[in-house]
Amino acid sequence: MMIPPQDLPDTDVERVVAQRTKEWHFHIYFLTQSPAECEAALKLRDAVLRLRRDVPLHRVNKSPMGPHPAGSYERLGWSNREKEPSIAERAAYGKQVEELLSKDPEAAPAPV
Repeated sequence: MMIPPQDLPDTDVERVVAQRTKEWHFHIYFLTQSPAECEAALKLRDAVLRLRRDVPLHRVNKSPMGPHPAGSYERLGWSNREKEPSIAERAAYGKQVEELLSKDPEAAPAPV
């Protein structure tokens, strides 16, 4: 599925955080049995911490925990967006991500 360019999310993280996002969080998942994935996940966490230090969460789950199917960690933050995306918009974005990940043989399926 090709997403039209005008529908692609903005990839300039600083601009998104400064102009559009009021509150955000995301989860990074990685295969704990893969040293390369663990290292890459921690490097990404450190890069995000350097960019935004709103709520530094340092806990890294080194095994599945709760609804999270693999090793994981979460990042939170805030900025000054006037209007947050609706639940429907968030669900649509999530569905697009799931569709992209469903084509990756190494991506774990989302918990149901």
